[in-house]
Formats: sequence, structure tokens, C-alpha cells
Amino acid sequence: MRQENASARRPTLQVTPSGLLLGSIPREQQKFCIMLLGLDAEFPTAESLRLLLHVVFQPIAIRRGHVAPCDYYVGTTGGTISVAVSNGEVIHHSASKAISVEYDENVARETSGARKFMPELKAKVGTRELEAKPGSLETGKKLSFSSGAKFTAEETLVAAVNLKDEVIWTIDSHRAEKAVRDFLVCDIDLDATFKWRSASKNGTVIARPSEIAFFDNSKRRLPNKAAILMRFLLWKKGIRIPHLDGITVSFVEETHERA
Repeated sequence: MRQENASARRPTLQVTPSGLLLGSIPREQQKFCIMLLGLDAEFPTAESLRLLLHVVFQPIAIRRGHVAPCDYYVGTTGGTISVAVSNGEVIHHSASKAISVEYDENVARETSGARKFMPELKAKVGTRELEAKPGSLETGKKLSFSSGAKFTAEETLVAAVNLKDEVIWTIDSHRAEKAVRDFLVCDIDLDATFKWRSASKNGTVIARPSEIAFFDNSKRRLPNKAAILMRFLLWKKGIRIPHLDGITVSFVEETHERA
């Protein structure tokens, strides 16, 4: 009964700075954030605390052109999220997630050769020898050989690492040719349950994009020179991208809620 009552109550977290969390950012400002972080908590048991994270990856659309306007994008291809606690340990966390990918490895070789045919005619008429060379015929041939193998393997899109007092999730998109877009657009729910060895339950959450990249109106990555022009365009339009180095917040459970 004690565990049921504990799980029925929701803890209150004091987060610093609180203005960096998803629920505190005005909607108009959210569209200029490549990553957004939501944080909540619950009691799975009376002695532990489960942190609930909601992570959003989204591109920033930049409108260009007057006659035929279209959108260019600022985004990322992945990121890392970590939760570290003081004087505590991880007892459960969201696991890694993988997808099955089919690979086709193919090796092609080409060989060439040539043959030359030069007939000679010789005959004897009486005491005279006659010799004739009507010409030559040359032929060429190219042969192609190919060999390959198809196999299926798993690629980890969300990789989780447990460091006892910290959990780190690395989120990546696959490297193959994308059918829709080259940047990451998704929202992911993660959780980690900790047990502290002290009365104070506190820690730090960090969400950081792996890179900041620029993409064209086909949602393909721009080359370096074009990316420099995009940076200039953002500066000219006065668009500032917040949290380029990620989001870092500290939390502590308000113990009076547990009384």
C-alpha cells in the first residue's frame, strides 16, 4: 500500500533555469528552437524517482525568394540527451532502439582483350612461288564480372549508455540516402528511474544537438559555401537561433510535497 500511495502522488521538481523547458517557452519562440526539452517526474516507488523527458527535434524554416518563394531550413541530424544525479544510481532507463537495414555490397570488374587475324596465301605455279596477304581482321572483347552480397544488420538510432549515476542517449538518423529529408524531425519520450542514497534528490539534464546544418528547399544538405551564405541571411534577417550549445537544466525534488 505504501508503494501504491507513493506512485499516486506526483513529485514537484524545482528546475533551474525553468524558462528553458518546453512548457515555459512561448509558442512563437518555439519555432526558432532546433531542440526542445520537456521534463516531468513521478514516484514508481516510495524510495525512487522516475524522470520523464520529452525531446523534440525540428527544423527552422527560412523563407527565400520573391517570384517563387520557398523554404530553406536550419536543422540537425541528431543529438544527445543525458541525465546525471548526485549521490544516486540508475535502476532503470529507456533502452536503445534499432532498425533493420538491408545492405547491398557489390563489386564490379571489367576486363578487355583483342585478337588479330592475318591470313597468308602461298601457292606454287610451275617454278614460281606466289604469296598474297589479303589483309587483317582485328576483334576486341570486353567482359564484365560482378559479385556481391546482400545482408541485413541492425543500426541503432537511439543508443543508451548507463554510467551508474548517469544515463546518456545518443540519437542519430541513418546515413543512407533519405527519401524525404536529411534533417531530423521527431519527438521522443525517454525516462530514467533513479534511487538516491541521500534525502536530497537532485541532478542535471542536458539536451544538445550533434550539429547545426543548413538544408535547401529539397531538404537536402547545403554545401559549405551555400551554408555560409545562409548564415549571412539569418544575420541579415535578424534571426537568432537559441540554444545552439544545447539546453542544460538542474533539478531538485521539493521534499515538502512528500510529507
